[in-house]
Amino acid sequence: MFLSCAHSFAQWEKVDDPWDDEKKEVVPERVSILSWFGDRKHNHSKWYEDQACAWQMVVEKNPKDENAWRNLFYASYSCEFAFTYNPNRPKKKESSKTAEVIRKMKAAIPDSHTFNLCASRFWLAEWGEFDCNVLIDAVDSKLSSFDIEETRFFAYELWKVDHDNNLIYNIFRKLHEFKYVDEHPMQYAWNLMLGMQDSAIYVACREYDYEPMILMQEVFDLRKDITILPYEFIKDRKFCDTMYKRLNIKPYVMDISDTRSRKDIIGDFVTYVSRCSGRPLYMSMDAPNYITVNEDSVYNEGLLLKYSNKPYNNLKVALHNINEVYELGYLTQPEFTYNIRWTSTVDKNVVYCMKNMANKFCAKGFKADCERIENFLKRVYLKTSTTGGVEQFNRELIKKQ
Repeated sequence: MFLSCAHSFAQWEKVDDPWDDEKKEVVPERVSILSWFGDRKHNHSKWYEDQACAWQMVVEKNPKDENAWRNLFYASYSCEFAFTYNPNRPKKKESSKTAEVIRKMKAAIPDSHTFNLCASRFWLAEWGEFDCNVLIDAVDSKLSSFDIEETRFFAYELWKVDHDNNLIYNIFRKLHEFKYVDEHPMQYAWNLMLGMQDSAIYVACREYDYEPMILMQEVFDLRKDITILPYEFIKDRKFCDTMYKRLNIKPYVMDISDTRSRKDIIGDFVTYVSRCSGRPLYMSMDAPNYITVNEDSVYNEGLLLKYSNKPYNNLKVALHNINEVYELGYLTQPEFTYNIRWTSTVDKNVVYCMKNMANKFCAKGFKADCERIENFLKRVYLKTSTTGGVEQFNRELIKKQ
């Protein structure tokens, strides 16, 4: 079926419509939200723009066609917002073409699964505070039809706003069945969890530092005593309210006249949570790039940083973790699965951390421990280079041996 976008929405509504450009004949195809781990076949905004025009014509013919609305929204959203370097990206969400699409959708098919699906991703401030029931309906109604990108988005969104919902297990289980998290990132996250004390609080800044961990908590019921605070979720009031109840602490009150940087404000928030809860607080290694805390209170324990106002022998803890706690043998073993997501990054993180600790042990006179770590890293490098890996693990380390 070939459709021309030249006719636009003129027959449906005598006003300017979002996608009203004249286009050549375009075949409407199923559209998925553009994502870096999804189908890269249509990795250019022109294809999404054409699809938005084509699906708008379908909607014009049948304003109750939910499938057409879904594809129109996904095409519009991907064209305007999914590309990182999009010079035509709207400066304001509310004035975008996508906003117009979803306003028309709300008028045509309110309370439908499709509207709830799209509104969960693109809620407009004019509708008031976000309604969690919209998100719950989107997950509950058509979970079986979700692709990997939809499953990933709704899994962590639902976890953020309704952490105890019974749907959490089902959607994370589906995400695991999609093999969203590869083997090495899962092993990496497991070692981070092994290195934390009971009832710990964990502040993470990158997806690979917390998404695999949440998945293991929800699907495999592992280390659910750990309270995970993703950096990007801290600004969400509903998430913070749930976290305060879980930790049994009073909400953090921010001074509205505070003109400091976001790093400083988040730093105060983190230290407040640690102090009021009385729980051990851990951070991912890159946390100091995003959060300002007293450097004298941050200790390296191997793969994680620990925040503590009381000095202690963190090298002893790190040595114990490396020798007795962490399970790092997977780094020297053949890779029998095809890993594409985060594997190179998390493996490099481990190698960097281990080399850093080896240097510290050597400086403190623990030469045997230093040599044991460096011999392990040599085996990691040899395995990687033998299997044709692109990572170039510290060649000076080899020379030193």
